[in-house]
Amino acid sequence: MTATATNTPSASTTHGLGAALRRFGRKLMITRELTVLSSIPSHLVDREVITARQKALCDEFQAL
Repeated sequence: MTATATNTPSASTTHGLGAALRRFGRKLMITRELTVLSSIPSHLVDREVITARQKALCDEFQAL
């Protein structure tokens, strides 16, 4: 009698899960960076630089 792996996920399922986890992780990192950027005192960094970075992060978040 041989054992068969009936509960083994297919390669496409594993790949899809990995991609979903990477997107989730990236969204968490974007959220963290946005939080940090919003807490930087305006006298330390040019607001235009922060605003541009926040917009880029929001666009990337929406694309995910």
